[in-house]
Amino acid sequence: IDLKDNGGKVPFLDLTGAVATNKITNELETLKSRSMAEAVARDLLEIKFLDDKGETLIPLAEAILHGEPQHSLATVHDVTSRVERAMTFTPIRDSDIIRITARSTEPREAALLSNTFTRAYTDRNLGASRMKSRSVREFLQSQLQEKHSSLENTEKSLQDYMKSSGVVSLDAEVGKVVKQLSELEATRDGLDIEFKSLSRTLV
Repeated sequence: IDLKDNGGKVPFLDLTGAVATNKITNELETLKSRSMAEAVARDLLEIKFLDDKGETLIPLAEAILHGEPQHSLATVHDVTSRVERAMTFTPIRDSDIIRITARSTEPREAALLSNTFTRAYTDRNLGASRMKSRSVREFLQSQLQEKHSSLENTEKSLQDYMKSSGVVSLDAEVGKVVKQLSELEATRDGLDIEFKSLSRTLV
């Protein structure tokens, strides 16, 4: 049977704001991947039972021998294959939504399978977002350190130049000093702006 959740509605993954429409295909590939099915299989094996009393094993997670249930848990490999066969993912036309459908002879299992798949997918995306954020932060921190060092070096060069140039009498030399001084100040100010910008980004 097709999955209907507790509210009688087919579950949806609303990707609006999370991925662009042209990335729906990639999201479908992720949903259909073996790694996703395996993650769901592991979750089902951890949950084990359909009921709160712990009396009814999840059919997909139960070991089968010669067509007969063994009242014990199956292997991750077997459950992963069953999960793959039970799931269907359908993109809703002209939207950023993917409908998840689970098939089972047991309505409770269908609901559990769908909800577990949705949760596993959400957790996976959240983990990927956190990894990306951490990577960006590490990059910005390295840039911040680099700009800070450049700023300090430029400040020192500017101070040393001002001390060593002293007072000159020739107009040509004065013009040269002013030009070099202006260039150093411009470099310093540019680095200072980049440094402050990176600092605000990391807050």
